[in-house]
Amino acid sequence: MSHTYTIWLTRLSCSGKNILAKEIEKILVEEGKKVQVLDSDIIRNSIRNIFGYSKEERMKMNKVNNMIEDIEQK
Repeated sequence: MSHTYTIWLTRLSCSGKNILAKEIEKILVEEGKKVQVLDSDIIRNSIRNIFGYSKEERMKMNKVNNMIEDIEQK
C-alpha cells in the first residue's frame, strides 16, 4: 500500500522555509520517494501576482494553497 504525506512548512517571510524544503526534498528523493514541492512564491508568480504580501492577501493565498493541497490528495 502506498502512503501519501504532506509536510507543510509555515513561518514568516524570509525565515528559511524554501531552504528547509529543498533539503527535505533532497533527502526524500535520495530515499526513492516521489516529492512535489509547492512554493507559494512560485504559485503566486504563476497566477500573475493576483495576491500581494499584505496580511489579507497572504490569507487569500493560504486558501489557494489549501485548495491545491486538496487537489493533490485526490
